[in-house]
Formats: sequence, structure tokens, C-alpha cells
Amino acid sequence: MRWTLSIVVFVLSLGPPIINAMQFGYGLTGATILKTGCGGELSESHRTTIITTVFSRSTLIAADVIVICVTIWATRRYGLVTTRLKRLTMASLADVLLCDGLLYFLTITCFNVADLVLTLVSIATPQYQTSYVTVLSDPYVPA
Repeated sequence: MRWTLSIVVFVLSLGPPIINAMQFGYGLTGATILKTGCGGELSESHRTTIITTVFSRSTLIAADVIVICVTIWATRRYGLVTTRLKRLTMASLADVLLCDGLLYFLTITCFNVADLVLTLVSIATPQYQTSYVTVLSDPYVPA
């Protein structure tokens, strides 16, 4: 059962790289943008943009939800979540990693949901063509 869930989470996490590779087939090119530096331009249809956005983010959301559920399910017998939340004294490394890991995956899931919603709204409104939520969830790489 563990390997099956691991493979499912891995395959779901491959959604965004698959979409990014697929966009090269639609003529992905670079463009210089004055305020932000550079960005990509696509010559794909409006319908394709919506489908790729929903597929890209929903697969990540599904993978994160599976990880959260499996973590809570696997540790409910041992009471690690409730133990850590009840006592604020010295906790073991496993307690800290468990609760902070859950917090991390819950935060990333919320960012992915917000990015999906805001990107779909920005696609629907022609004057705002992008969502900047990914700036918060993607790692910062200095230029």
C-alpha cells in the first residue's frame, strides 16, 4: 500500500513539469517585460490555457492532500499530532517534523488553491493576465 500511494503522489507531482514541457509545443518564447524583467509568451488558445492551468495545479493539490491524509492516518494511532498540540514543552524530533511537515503541506496546498483560483480569475479578466501567488510558493533564486 505504501508503494502504491508513493507512486500515485509521484505521478501527480509530475503534472506541472509535463505541462511546462508541453508548452514548448505551443510556441513558448521569451519576452522582456520592463517592470518584472522577463516572462514567457504562449500562442495557445484560451481554452488550452484554462485546461493546462487547472491540470497543473489540481494535480499538485491532489498530491498534497494525499500526503496530508496519509500522514494524519498513519500517526493517529500513536497520538503524535495530539501529543504535540497538547504539550508545548520539549518535544521529540519526530513530533516537530510531523507537525511542522503538516503545517508545510497545508500551507503549500493553500498557496496552490489560491494560485489556481487567482490564475483562473486573471484569465477571465483581460487586463490582469497573471497571478503572482507563485512568487510566494516557488523558491527564490537570486539572479
